Amino acid sequence: MGNLLVLAGNVFEPTFLGACYAAQEAVGNVDSIYIFDTKQSAEKGEEQMRTQKVRELIGDVEVASVLVNDNTLQTVIPNKLAELIRSRGLKNIIVDLSNGQKITVSILYAVSTISRIPHIYVLDFISRPSPETRIWDQERFKDWDYLLVNPLQEIMNITQSSFVELIYYRDRIEQITDGINTVDESLARDVQYRLEHSLLDYFAAVATEDVDVERIERCVNGLGKICEDVTGTWYAYCERNGLVQGGAHKFNAQIQQIMKYWNQCRAKAAEGKLDITETTTAEAVLPTLVSDTMLETMRIYRNMASHSKNHYQYRREDARLAMDMTLLILERLAGSKILAAPIQP
Repeated sequence: MGNLLVLAGNVFEPTFLGACYAAQEAVGNVDSIYIFDTKQSAEKGEEQMRTQKVRELIGDVEVASVLVNDNTLQTVIPNKLAELIRSRGLKNIIVDLSNGQKITVSILYAVSTISRIPHIYVLDFISRPSPETRIWDQERFKDWDYLLVNPLQEIMNITQSSFVELIYYRDRIEQITDGINTVDESLARDVQYRLEHSLLDYFAAVATEDVDVERIERCVNGLGKICEDVTGTWYAYCERNGLVQGGAHKFNAQIQQIMKYWNQCRAKAAEGKLDITETTTAEAVLPTLVSDTMLETMRIYRNMASHSKNHYQYRREDARLAMDMTLLILERLAGSKILAAPIQP
């Protein structure tokens, strides 16, 4: 099986063709190309007879594309890339980050990194090229090279966000969902899917010079919804074990009852009177002793993100704080028995 080249579209023909040429020249065995096109790059590609020129340059390859825009990037790219991985395998996919809109390239990089695609490349020039530069008329190594991207290296010319941070969050999400998977496989899959989409929103929001407040709000709101859903599971555990009054159905009411009991436990712990041998204390309270307070903070964050007319201006730091709190809450819950399904009599 040959290699599939995945890349963003570009209105500048030499730039796009250069990426295709570099992949074939440096990696080789490219037999098909998949393009994430904007409306503009798709129209230009048709006007410039892009497919024909690609084939003239690198051989008789299959060419396919899909349209994306700023509102569909974070869903179309992950879904399509997952489909391509299933059909071609990780080792037969080359992801190129050399051209296209910065936000498209950022999402493509993030999804590829999360998916652990090993072959991620970027064109590197010895001197700054013009949009009309044709690398097939130049010498590799002397004028240009095609470099394997190190996912642990921060590459500021692709996006302003930290790729070290991306790797950190990806690995942490995997560790947390692996922990949840031992008690509830369905919940683990759902949580991982939603966390990764919030992570993509976060990186898409900071991929341009002007932070995208709408994406930041969507990221925070998505994380808040995860916290709301796990609060329902936490509350159900408390009801089964007689730790709360019961009867609460809303996020706020459930958190307040949980916090009331956990506050009592914290007070006892401060006085040295908490019975750590008692079952619910050992399996639920101790692993999550301060997590309930973070749930309350996430509830407030979510309420603010859900009401776009509020006067609070979200910043990148808010999304990072929300991500950190959500992951810590899930980490502590995964280390407890709260998420485990009740034993049927």
